[in-house]
Amino acid sequence: MAPADRAQWNQLADIFELDSKHRAEALRISSITGSENQYHASVCLLQKTRQDMDNVVSQLCSAASWKPAADLGTRLTKIIRETLQDHTMESYTYRVDSKKKPIQKSFEKIAMNAIINQSESWKLENLPQDFGSTLTDLKKHEAFMKFFGAKVRHVRDDFRIALLTNILVTHANIDEPAQPVPKLSELLLLLTRFFNPQDPRTAKEIEADMDSKAKARFAYLRIEAAIYNYTNQVDRKLRPGQSHWAWVDQQLENLCGQKRSYRRAFDTIVIATDQGFFDGNKSIFDIKEDEKFRVPTEDDVSQAMEFMSSNTN
Repeated sequence: MAPADRAQWNQLADIFELDSKHRAEALRISSITGSENQYHASVCLLQKTRQDMDNVVSQLCSAASWKPAADLGTRLTKIIRETLQDHTMESYTYRVDSKKKPIQKSFEKIAMNAIINQSESWKLENLPQDFGSTLTDLKKHEAFMKFFGAKVRHVRDDFRIALLTNILVTHANIDEPAQPVPKLSELLLLLTRFFNPQDPRTAKEIEADMDSKAKARFAYLRIEAAIYNYTNQVDRKLRPGQSHWAWVDQQLENLCGQKRSYRRAFDTIVIATDQGFFDGNKSIFDIKEDEKFRVPTEDDVSQAMEFMSSNTN
């Protein structure tokens, strides 16, 4: 094949994104049987079709043959729990926002990134063959993605139960005396042990180390969880979303769109609410009927912003 023809041929092969194996076969056939660009295009298209079929077969074989190791569930749970320490998370269940745009810092994405960032040896031992980080790569591993999704849901459910320590009354302890709801420092210790059972720090050390925004996030999550837990089904329907985490995700989307001064005022009210009600002495039955026990409203935040502004001037 003449150099000029070969250059044109390469351009055609590039258009069809042939890999080295199918490119070589297409070039071999083209060199023997034709010189017209139209013919070369047909040859490349044929090889592209064969390449795609090979990929489909490979994906099906890979997906069909993968089975989780006996302890993979435990390993994934550990990794996924640790990601919940990220107080900048933008959603816990939603994948897209109200405008149908993908949420970049969703719980599921952060958890998946944590898995992708494991060592190569860990991934080789635990993940399906050719497991990648792109959406296309993930879709072809249906068995693993279902397994991963189940672990995400289980961890999220367990996280909610941890937030509701001494708030959630189960059938097993319904006749027992109500226990005081832990104060924030005790909650942070409980959550830290939930995220990482091997963390040796004391409650005081954790509180001293933790960012103020992280404290506000976990305090807010507990308040929202407690309110949802004691809201009847009729009143729950007055708010969009039918789960505690849906309420949380909608609130987080609203906060993400606000100015820094708004978010700061919101966090300040949350911490004040937490300290006022969850002082380590009151049970949830001393708290839940108080009208002041609520997630900050727009009016609450506006008043706080005015107060904070007047005190800084």
